[in-house]
Amino acid sequence: MFCWRSATCWATVALTMLAVSAAPAAAAERIEKAALGPVPEKAMAAEYSRDGLHLAFGQRTTAGFIVVVDGKPGETYDQVDAFSFSPDSSRLGHSARRDTNWFAVIDGKPGPNFEDIAVRSIVFSRNNRRVAYGAQRAERWHMVVDGEIGPAWDALDAVVFSPDSSRYAYRAKQGNVWHLVADGKTSEPFDGLGNPAFSPDGKRIAFACKKGSKWAMMVDGKPDPAHDFASNPVFSPDGRQLAYIAGAPGAQSVILNGKALTLHDGIGANSITFSPDGKRLAYVAVKDKKQFLVLDGKPGPAYERVNGVTFSPDGKRIAHRAMKAEKEWCVVVDGKEGMIFDQPGGFAFSPDGRHVASIGHKDGKYVIVVDGAIQGQYDSINPFGPKYHPDGTLEYLVIQDSTLYRVKHLAGK
Repeated sequence: MFCWRSATCWATVALTMLAVSAAPAAAAERIEKAALGPVPEKAMAAEYSRDGLHLAFGQRTTAGFIVVVDGKPGETYDQVDAFSFSPDSSRLGHSARRDTNWFAVIDGKPGPNFEDIAVRSIVFSRNNRRVAYGAQRAERWHMVVDGEIGPAWDALDAVVFSPDSSRYAYRAKQGNVWHLVADGKTSEPFDGLGNPAFSPDGKRIAFACKKGSKWAMMVDGKPDPAHDFASNPVFSPDGRQLAYIAGAPGAQSVILNGKALTLHDGIGANSITFSPDGKRLAYVAVKDKKQFLVLDGKPGPAYERVNGVTFSPDGKRIAHRAMKAEKEWCVVVDGKEGMIFDQPGGFAFSPDGRHVASIGHKDGKYVIVVDGAIQGQYDSINPFGPKYHPDGTLEYLVIQDSTLYRVKHLAGK
């Protein structure tokens, strides 16, 4: 459910100031660093875009809080919170307060007044055109979708848009029962409800639902067989296949197209991943408290923790983060362990799948590593980078001497 505004929800996010010590780049690669603007020592509600290329935060002044995006100051409010970028980072939403009124600000334009805006509830659709958020009036919660205020509920959760952006759904609670609201239509009551998932074309929907003590996966309006536990539905890229987790504590399987795969002690939440062509399936499994990757039905080496399962764009390669021991993390690519980090960060395949760039903390510095070689060392770096562009350019954000910089690796240019 949403986090109601409180001392724990409204927090000051301190951004670590960065001093750069850039390692020499390869001869065929040129690195550019462009200053975007200043960053205060303490930034309120700081948020990076999911591609790691933009940063928004609130900066306290004598007049209130200024919204700052990529170092450029904007409007001033009495309070700001919960920044959210659209998938392509072209749009920005956040909540703000003037006097006692809270409202959502989308692309700099304030919406209607409410008693509160649910923390981190602003969600953009995949095509970046639609937006939804939760808002409170008379101590009841409403979902606002494309500017239209929905019915009142005791509680509700963030909207899920379909990948084609044509549909939406969210969980809502009235008393002790839950409903799924899909495209404005309310489902039958359930004792429990999981997050919904749409197929890429938006024509199919699946969600876990609880009746009594049992959970079942509801698929296109029809329940699959009941289990003690069911969750995390994932459709294949073509929408024809569906995989989810089901079972009981200590005995769980991935259910693929209605059939249970190998039984494990547990399955990693949100770990089910189809390759881009839908022909391969990977997930994280648990045995004897160890975690390991299962790829095309074959288990890999065991680690303390495994997460971040990612296929290359062509589906031929696969990578994930793995913790070998306390403060010993690495990125495992095609079964081969990379550089050891104290803390893991983001990683990405190049568009052609030939290169892997990753971020991690090592020996007191954050480093950018490309194909096993350190290309830069920093005191801090954004958590969602790096990002490859279609032309092979690698990009990420850093902060140096209280200034935000955009760093680009221009391979072969």
